[in-house]
Amino acid sequence: MTESEYNNLYHNVLKSVYNNVGFYIARYEMGIEVVNSTEEAQNVTRTGMSEYTASNATNTSTTVVENGAPSIEGMSNPISKANTVAYNYITQSQAQMLAESLNYSSVTSLLMFGVQWDAVCVFIEHYDTRNTHGSEWLTNNTYSKEWGNNHNSTFTMDRGDYNIYNMDHGSFYGWTDMAGKTSDSERWLCTTGASDQNSSLNIYDFGGNLYEWTLQWVYISYSPCVFRGGSFYNSEYASHGYSIKTNHSNYNVSARVSLFI
Repeated sequence: MTESEYNNLYHNVLKSVYNNVGFYIARYEMGIEVVNSTEEAQNVTRTGMSEYTASNATNTSTTVVENGAPSIEGMSNPISKANTVAYNYITQSQAQMLAESLNYSSVTSLLMFGVQWDAVCVFIEHYDTRNTHGSEWLTNNTYSKEWGNNHNSTFTMDRGDYNIYNMDHGSFYGWTDMAGKTSDSERWLCTTGASDQNSSLNIYDFGGNLYEWTLQWVYISYSPCVFRGGSFYNSEYASHGYSIKTNHSNYNVSARVSLFI
């Protein structure tokens, strides 16, 4: 987007939130139906690609759209439901185009702005009755393990599968049925909504599993794009934000869709 397009979209979202007294976000990270093999996962969501390959091939083909953003040609439209494979290895631009591709009737779909992410954090802080730590439940990585899929967090898999990266080599191991089992000290990348513990007010994986791209933007020329939240591979927390390059993609960054009228 140009600066003007970005500012117009931002103000349209603020106007809609004011007029409608709120906004909608997806319960789950954007994903696709569960796949059956590592090859299919690589082809559809790019899970399992090597760090080198993904960081040097930041679009799904050699073509790009006219404005220079990466193409999403061949990538499935994302869905929001439990037990899907979350998209990863996508740039911020790809995540936004995937979010827009949902094309719901009479509403606009897009990534969350940073102010929306902050509002959800406040909503969770005030209304989740499990929270006994105040704002630190979302700002402290010790407490975030109580409700997020982060490194060394412990939770029971209520449904679905998981895939896991080797801690030393970043390699993809494959899908394993883990329903009913309890996580250990390994780093588990789970399918969406895998554990009820890792939800808050029906919002799943907001504090972990995968970082999530937002439309938040910072004025740092070499690193303007911002993802938020926590990751299965690290020990960050729900309010966490980190800015990186426009062409950056990674195995532990996905996104979540928001809707406004």
